[in-house]
Amino acid sequence: MLTTSLKQLSVCVALSIGLVACGGGSDSGSTPTPPTPPTPTPVNNAPSITSLTATPSAESAFEVTFSWQVSDADNDDMSCELSPGGQLANIAIDDCEATTTATATYSAAGTFTANLAVTDTNNSSSQQDIEVIVIDNTPEPTPELPEPVVTADENELVIFYN
Repeated sequence: MLTTSLKQLSVCVALSIGLVACGGGSDSGSTPTPPTPPTPTPVNNAPSITSLTATPSAESAFEVTFSWQVSDADNDDMSCELSPGGQLANIAIDDCEATTTATATYSAAGTFTANLAVTDTNNSSSQQDIEVIVIDNTPEPTPELPEPVVTADENELVIFYN
């Protein structure tokens, strides 16, 4: 009989060691907390350019006024940079939602590609190109004519035709 008891004791010890090794066998009464899922990163939408126009000036042959409308679905603040082309310096606009125009003066007639780039505070950006055609519409100067010399004798009539 001692052999049966020894076998039973060996089985009990083996089961106890197995339960302790795998973490089972004791219940502290608390349920383990599941891990917290990661917070999803919010998606930032890029700003959009809803219109971009270039209008020549009536007063100056080489002056062009650029106008735009921009928006951002996330209501982020936006800044713009207008590159007028024609080797002109870029124009930085801090709040291009409130400031919607800028003027550039070209040095010669020609066809240029201007670019408006808008960037929001989360560094998302959009850009749009527009072709600008600058025409030299300066009128040719009228040549100066000399004063007419009219010679007539007494009792002669001179008639001018235009």
